[in-house]
Amino acid sequence: MDRIGSRSRKNGVCALHGSGEYPDVRVARTRKRLKDALLKLLTEKSIHELKVKELAELAELAELAGVNRVTFCDHYDSLDNLLWELVDGKLREYERIIIIQTIEHIRSNETFYSIMPLGKNDTRVADFIHE
Repeated sequence: MDRIGSRSRKNGVCALHGSGEYPDVRVARTRKRLKDALLKLLTEKSIHELKVKELAELAELAELAGVNRVTFCDHYDSLDNLLWELVDGKLREYERIIIIQTIEHIRSNETFYSIMPLGKNDTRVADFIHE
């Protein structure tokens, strides 16, 4: 229980206590399975429907992920936390893709970017870009 933290029930929903750090590969795999299960549920039901019947949906989500509801509670204290971790992760992936593609673009066009007068003596290119 040291790695995960202690759990308790609060208002009929899981409450998680602990460090929130999960370095274990098994934990990462379980969290991925829970996120994948949430995505599957969201193809069938709206987030509002899930939130209205949260406890029942936790059981269904856990079953889809191949874990029990207690395991869900070991990792997340609500469907909201799972959803926002999923959204945050996808946005971070997208951000990394954009950064990598931008760097690759600049590297493959290094000559262009090294000779274009972007505001030193001739501001025409910079003005064009800003328009």
